[in-house]
Amino acid sequence: MLRRLERNDSFESWVLVPQIEHAWLSGGLAETWAAPTLAKIEPHDELIEAIGLHDDGWAEWDSAPDVDPVSGRPLSFVEMPLEAATTIWRRSIDLAAEQGPLAAHVVSAHFNALLQQAAPRWSVDPRQFQLSREFLNEQSEQREIWFMQWQRENPSVRTRRMVDQALAYLQFFDRLSLWLCAAPRSEPELFATPDGTEVVFEPRDSTHFTVRPWPLTVDRLTWTMTTRRVPVRHYASRAALAATPGEPNELRFKLTAAP
Repeated sequence: MLRRLERNDSFESWVLVPQIEHAWLSGGLAETWAAPTLAKIEPHDELIEAIGLHDDGWAEWDSAPDVDPVSGRPLSFVEMPLEAATTIWRRSIDLAAEQGPLAAHVVSAHFNALLQQAAPRWSVDPRQFQLSREFLNEQSEQREIWFMQWQRENPSVRTRRMVDQALAYLQFFDRLSLWLCAAPRSEPELFATPDGTEVVFEPRDSTHFTVRPWPLTVDRLTWTMTTRRVPVRHYASRAALAATPGEPNELRFKLTAAP
């Protein structure tokens, strides 16, 4: 879950964005992105599916997110306890494996990278260190199995370089979707793509962005996600957050070419 802070003249609210909604936006961007290196990854449809479903293991958590016991804020995915996070990641990886070995490999590698980036949070605590090592070792062994299964059908094309490119695209679209979803934006942002080009996203308002150079295969992209809006306050527990009347909310994005 992403916790998006929004303000108007008299009111502050948190828009709670489910992880699965953010991931679907990642997949929508990937499906329409015009890049030769992305198009050559095979099986292409399996990679696009993997990008769109890489957070499917969050569905249960998204439906009833927990809160931080000190601040009382709904927990963002980057604030999760490690044991809860790795349980959800394993569920996401298992669901990706139903699509095929490439999907399983890149989703596993994605969470492996996230865990390593968060090393300062877990390395000082022996219990968390042990949990993290177990996850990293387990997934490393499993990825080798998935890699061999995926490569077997076309070993001259399905190389380590290709699977690394597939991971880079998942990470790129994940990062781009998170930037769009996590907060209202007022300044342009430059993104370096896995194929070495650069694109600039410039906000026209909180949900309309122009993009240059235009990277998509469609003239414009509109996207709507279902979210929940709750007042900014201290929530004593998960039950208290769940019991708070939340306003159903739709977060809409529009991408168009820069004039």
